[in-house]
Amino acid sequence: MPCIRTNRMKKTFILTLLNTPGFGRKTIEHVLDSSIEKDINSIADLQNLLKKEGESLTRLRAPSAETLKQAHEKALRILDKSESQGINVLGYNDPSFPEELKEIPEKSILLHVKGDLEALKKKFAVAIVGTRTPTKYGEKASRRLAEIFAKKGYTIISGLAKGCDTSAHEGCLDAKGTTVAILASGVDYIYPRENKNLAMEILENNGCLVSEYAIGEKPQRSYFPARDRLQSGLSKGLIVIETDYQGGTMHTVNYAIKQRKKLACLTGHPPEYINSSSIRGSYSLIKEDIALSIGSPEEIQNFIEIIDKDPIISKLENKNQAVKIDERPGDASLFD
Repeated sequence: MPCIRTNRMKKTFILTLLNTPGFGRKTIEHVLDSSIEKDINSIADLQNLLKKEGESLTRLRAPSAETLKQAHEKALRILDKSESQGINVLGYNDPSFPEELKEIPEKSILLHVKGDLEALKKKFAVAIVGTRTPTKYGEKASRRLAEIFAKKGYTIISGLAKGCDTSAHEGCLDAKGTTVAILASGVDYIYPRENKNLAMEILENNGCLVSEYAIGEKPQRSYFPARDRLQSGLSKGLIVIETDYQGGTMHTVNYAIKQRKKLACLTGHPPEYINSSSIRGSYSLIKEDIALSIGSPEEIQNFIEIIDKDPIISKLENKNQAVKIDERPGDASLFD
């Protein structure tokens, strides 16, 4: 059996542990860190390591040989099926694994990626998220902001959900930019189903679909909050289009705060939307000085300067770097 130091063996053992009852990300991370200087060439070696670790960690109970064998066989099936469908499985020690996700609280240890891995290596990325039921103003703003940031060379991170996420991905694609969708399911299972064509368009334009969940996994309620930390984790800053006081967007906001990411919320809603429940949360974040306002060319530029103090224009790879942030002819505002 090849040495664990090969990338395939490393991710095989990570997948094995992820499919072993009682093992979560933090426990697996501890086990793998402790194995750096150890020769682990087989499941038997892994089980011996787990027994030793179990002696020092009272919460760790070493699985039986049969349990570990079954988990290992499942891991191999996942890897084979993923490879056959062009899905990359990246362990946290893989060279292509995003460094940003190794540094956040509740760090990630394994990713499933379909599409261009280069999309995960871009230096400049911003997450644009919001409610699944935005106002017309919010829907237009999400698309326009994604377009503006994409033309300035930013990768757009979002979650492929209905509403604000969909508009953000579409705005980025309109600008010929790169967008990454973080899923709460296997990357072969597109949810919602009506965004299947959008997912294909992301892949066709050098973007990628990313998930911590293996091929064939359907979305579950607990998967959505977990994936939200990756949206902010991959980004230099988070833009909230619209949100109520509670909901999935607020999960992303809370993770961004823990990760010390910069926050901005859309403002400038026309009077007919001021009493809408879908914007109460985002406006409260501004009122409480948790987030910046973003609703004008000046505020967009200010946010860009804050999320990265390096000279943006001189370092971006995108050829459309010097895009002018202004109102479009005939528009009442930037987003109307």
